[in-house]
Amino acid sequence: MIAAAGLLVPAAAAAPQDPGPAAPGIVIKLAWKDPIPDLSGVEFDSATGPVRLDKAAITNFSVALVPCEETSRKTWAPAALHAILGIGPARAGHGGTPSPFQLVHSAAETIGVGGTWTFGTINLPDTEYCAAHYLVVRAFSGSRAIDTHPEVRGLTLALDGSVRDGGGKWTRFRILTPEAYGRVIPLTTNEGKPFRGRLPNGARLTLIRDFRSIFKKLDVSRRDAKTARQVLRNIMEHTVVEVLVGG
Repeated sequence: MIAAAGLLVPAAAAAPQDPGPAAPGIVIKLAWKDPIPDLSGVEFDSATGPVRLDKAAITNFSVALVPCEETSRKTWAPAALHAILGIGPARAGHGGTPSPFQLVHSAAETIGVGGTWTFGTINLPDTEYCAAHYLVVRAFSGSRAIDTHPEVRGLTLALDGSVRDGGGKWTRFRILTPEAYGRVIPLTTNEGKPFRGRLPNGARLTLIRDFRSIFKKLDVSRRDAKTARQVLRNIMEHTVVEVLVGG
């Protein structure tokens, strides 16, 4: 159940501000499905009971495009993807040169709050693409918007809130993790049809994440590493990547 309420955190502080004019390339944007103005008064369903959040931040790290020739292999993920794109399973882009398929730009944001914003632009090898790899990794001092999201410094995910039990009692909880998490997501059109093709300069990819599912089938009372991993999994599994070429 989701119910929006009054202002608590300014929406402008929720997502990083768009950068200035960028060189021509494929524009990658991040968005939340049906975003809310702030977290106050919002209730989420969980296996434990209704959940309210005071703070909820996540650190985006990279988006990589996956050539169709790789997605067609039965054994392409995750080992082949890591080998071909240069993406490590836990620290993609850390301590090395990013793949030409990969846009690395660490940025923190509030979960569910704020409009669509530009993650960055990338110039890609000329080939057909069928999927994108979305990766979240812990924030560091140079991460974009970290000053407005200090709760996620050194972390991939930081949740502070409370959960209501069957007797109506609200209990505080905190879910934190520095663990990286990524998923390969098929490309689709804005009509939800599979996309396969080249991406010319000016094309736009928008990763739309559904924050309403973050506690789906989750026992919030556990509050351990497994719980944090499930939150990240829920976000990834309810993310779509829409492609717009021209228009």
